[in-house]
Amino acid sequence: MKSIKLKDVMKCEGEGETDWEALDKLTDEELIARAKADPDCPPLTDENMKNFRLASEFSHEELKKIALENKEKRDKEENKDG
Repeated sequence: MKSIKLKDVMKCEGEGETDWEALDKLTDEELIARAKADPDCPPLTDENMKNFRLASEFSHEELKKIALENKEKRDKEENKDG
């Protein structure tokens, strides 16, 4: 497996409060465990990946429709919780 440093693919290196040195020291297993523990942004599942498409594969109209559907879902969830 090829190893890629996260900071090498980030366009905004140096911005923010990310401790790149500490991140570079983590193993893949540690990074995966941290990602799984993050309720705001869990790792994609195999099922997610089966349905994955690049944004460039969608028409502008399809993207607008998807964005509207996602906004409606979020609004519904916020109203349910709030």
